[in-house]
Amino acid sequence: LETSGRDGGDRAVLAFANRDVVRHSQPTWSPSGDFISFSEYTGSVLNSPTDATHHVVVVQARDGKEVCRHRVPLAPYFFHWSHCGRRLMYLSNTVKSHSSTLVSVDVVTPLPPP
Repeated sequence: LETSGRDGGDRAVLAFANRDVVRHSQPTWSPSGDFISFSEYTGSVLNSPTDATHHVVVVQARDGKEVCRHRVPLAPYFFHWSHCGRRLMYLSNTVKSHSSTLVSVDVVTPLPPP
């Protein structure tokens, strides 16, 4: 996952992926543009019950510094930020059910400088 300026300069690698080990999907910018949330999974097959792990990850958009990480049972999808940028919602399935669950988490972020 990378960002860059409008002219293609100022490239920053926010998250490194290896197709055989780690994959990222569904990057979603916070309303202010300061943070990016995304889905991360490791393992041979998405949602594999034997070797896959899934996380919701939030990083600072400027430098990729990780703000928070939540492990989830299956791959999360349809990320949505609250207007204030402090709460992240997403859908996730449960292992024992074929229904989706709406999950809401507080994103703990450092306060901006005065």
